[in-house]
Amino acid sequence: MTSTGDCAAAHAGGALESPVWRQGCCFRCTGAKPDWMNDEVIANVAWKRNFVYQCVANHVNPFELLPGNDANGVPWADRPPPKCPHCQKTVDAALEASEAAE
Repeated sequence: MTSTGDCAAAHAGGALESPVWRQGCCFRCTGAKPDWMNDEVIANVAWKRNFVYQCVANHVNPFELLPGNDANGVPWADRPPPKCPHCQKTVDAALEASEAAE
């Protein structure tokens, strides 16, 4: 689920019409391939590939890794666990442990 050379090569094929250029993100994991170039369809499925997205998509709770507080002054570690944007599973310690055991 990380952005790799293969991802970059796939996006290079689209040049200036690539999803990364048009949307500022890669949504290939959440958008159906036929819809990659349809801005109306992908507007609801495009996920920014930042630290939090990468963690959650790999079933790691990023809030446990972030120091300090969010914009509301709440410690990151006190936030409820996020849900994976792909499988909708709650990314908590139980999920991480079960996947580590597999």
